[in-house]
Amino acid sequence: MELKGRNVGNHNQVINSQNDIDHLSPPITGDEKKNEGDCQPRRLSLLMRFYVYAIHGYFIEVMFTAAWELLTKLNPKMPGLTSVWSFPIYGLSMLVIERFSDILIRAGVPLPLRGCVYVVWCYLWEFSTGLLLSQYDACPWNYEPWFDWHVWGLVTLEYLPCWFFATIFFDKILIAYTRQLSWTPLTSGEKMMMSGAGNS
Repeated sequence: MELKGRNVGNHNQVINSQNDIDHLSPPITGDEKKNEGDCQPRRLSLLMRFYVYAIHGYFIEVMFTAAWELLTKLNPKMPGLTSVWSFPIYGLSMLVIERFSDILIRAGVPLPLRGCVYVVWCYLWEFSTGLLLSQYDACPWNYEPWFDWHVWGLVTLEYLPCWFFATIFFDKILIAYTRQLSWTPLTSGEKMMMSGAGNS
């Protein structure tokens, strides 16, 4: 391998081998060499993706309810509301949509049809979780006062366009980019540096 164009002082240095590069780099300790394989970038685990999806659902719900307050009640304070139950509901639902996405894309299903499948799942999931929570008087949503095409106040057909475009966004943006995220464990040297900084 030959890398050209590095200026050192007034000279044009040509690096001809990996050994030359190693000489320019800080020395690697024995522990770092031992743990080098453990410091490779890692994709987000199932639990971490659940967390990302759940937080995203939280954010969307708060923003949507804030906009609803402004549009329906002309409330300039725009208070956004959600529930702790929304965290697992959104997280688990998005993991299922992620799995659907893998299967449907491999099968060559076009995006609009994938969106229809996602919408059916969203309605089934919202209805089933809402029905379960309502048995304990814990369901945080009720569409009955606001919409005509609702089923027991747990789901409403008026939201169908919103769910469709939201799931298209999930497929093309949220899921795609979340699955590209990775993290790299600290090396032993970095851990020592952080430990030293914390003790100073």
